[in-house]
Amino acid sequence: MKKSIIALMGLFTLMACSEDSYQEADKMSETRSGTVENTEPQNSVKTVDLAIPYRSPYHMNNGPCCNQVEYVFINNSDLILEVSTAFGLAKYDGADDLKHFGWPMSPSSNYPTFFIYTTREYFEELYSTYKTIPPFSTQTSGPGAQVPIVGQNSFFTLGSFTVPSTTSEAKLLYEFGKAFGYHVFVRNPVTNIADTFVVRVPFLPSGITDPNQISNEWLPLVNATYPYGALWYNKKSLEICIGTNGEGNYGNFFNADSKYIFDDGNGQYYELKSTINSTQVILSLEKI
Repeated sequence: MKKSIIALMGLFTLMACSEDSYQEADKMSETRSGTVENTEPQNSVKTVDLAIPYRSPYHMNNGPCCNQVEYVFINNSDLILEVSTAFGLAKYDGADDLKHFGWPMSPSSNYPTFFIYTTREYFEELYSTYKTIPPFSTQTSGPGAQVPIVGQNSFFTLGSFTVPSTTSEAKLLYEFGKAFGYHVFVRNPVTNIADTFVVRVPFLPSGITDPNQISNEWLPLVNATYPYGALWYNKKSLEICIGTNGEGNYGNFFNADSKYIFDDGNGQYYELKSTINSTQVILSLEKI
């Protein structure tokens, strides 16, 4: 199979953990059209930026945690879709002090994946184990948790690169996490040959490296280790998004695209695409 871009940075050794945990989440509504419309009330603190345009299910309507987010994987192709989802903290609490909206990220031994490369509260992603979506099938978490990764609402299983993840990390993501992107294998079920991709959850449009070029709703999240342009947060909703400039542990996604079109070497083309709206985070593979 011929691919148009080589994007995957490496394989993962993924180790699972889970524990029962449940948090009541707020109810959300939206019009499920593909058009971004300004239908939010005046006191809304959802991320709705018409200038980019960008709309997201990670909001501050009832506080910093526990949004209802639906994660959807759609495979409308004859190939096998294998996905590891990258998660991080969804919102900026105003300080990089290892206490996330009052949740103490200590002792550090309880958060080994968060602190494997840095002792910072932000700037680190954690990965789920691979989820397999067979040809012509769909898997969805259903709304019910910000990241359904523990307990009776579990849809993902948390893994890591080199160290076992912990229950504390899973619980933190369950209430305060967000999907930033995916590491993907697209596998031919006959030959078992796979194309590999790094896919970013979309934020800035092509050619824009700074949201302030087209919007005044964002501020850079910067510290001594990570430069301007790495991460941005919304002034109202506090949601964090990945920029297209800078270095750091989110570097896998800075230059990644949200959509790839590739062929199988025999003239058949496919589209792999990430989308986001006010209730869902979606990854789809389509035969075109």
